Amino acid sequence: GDMKEAIRNLEIYLESDETHYLTQWKLLQLKVQQGTPKVSLQASKRFLKLLPDFGPARLIRARALQQMQHYDQAAADFKAALKDPLLNETDRFDARQALYFITQQKGDDTEAFQHLSTLIRDYPKSITLNQEYAQALEQRGQLEQAASVWGNISRLSRDEAVISKSQRAHAAVLQKLGKHDEAM
Repeated sequence: GDMKEAIRNLEIYLESDETHYLTQWKLLQLKVQQGTPKVSLQASKRFLKLLPDFGPARLIRARALQQMQHYDQAAADFKAALKDPLLNETDRFDARQALYFITQQKGDDTEAFQHLSTLIRDYPKSITLNQEYAQALEQRGQLEQAASVWGNISRLSRDEAVISKSQRAHAAVLQKLGKHDEAM
């Protein structure tokens, strides 16, 4: 269809000028839309030969590497992407969240907690991150802080199911702390 033709036309153009980074970028974006990590990886490597510090291309390669479970290489690319001052806030958040998930996947609880703490500091209203943070605090035995976070989630959310779950978790932590009156 149209995408294959567009890709072919860009590839033909690039045969005459491989260094035209805007055309390489368009080609990379189209190849990412094709959906396979292997294609994304190959196209991003080709682009990064021209502009090795371009954060968005680093993110594409990092995501492909993460999907292929090459976690160390993916983490290195996510970190490199974050050094690009032009990286937009959404991509910055995605990269930092990916670093958290990668360290969690690798079983590095200390580093994962550090990433999660930084995310919470910078995105304090994220319900999902707060839930993960409260659970991590509980696992670390930091029950006072966990109770506080569970209480905050109830105030942040408008979703009844989330509020109910966080209230139950809050009460359970208060029970563990021996604060039975507050848990009611």
